Amino acid sequence: MVRIQDDRGQYVVTSGPYAFVRHPGYAAGIPSVVVAGLPFLLYRAITEDRVLLTDLAGYRDYAARVRWRLLPGLW
Repeated sequence: MVRIQDDRGQYVVTSGPYAFVRHPGYAAGIPSVVVAGLPFLLYRAITEDRVLLTDLAGYRDYAARVRWRLLPGLW
């Protein structure tokens, strides 16, 4: 639940990171979640690619034509 906390003297903060973004906690949290989840996603992508290469007819030719797994020019 979101509410104004009048009983705690809530007020608008406009200095520090709040001078640049309204929700600095969320701005920092989103990349943190991505970075924390990245190893698991990469492991899954690598594992899936290996299985597809060995077990799915036509995938090896497809992989030869479409070189990049996730990021063109990088990986």
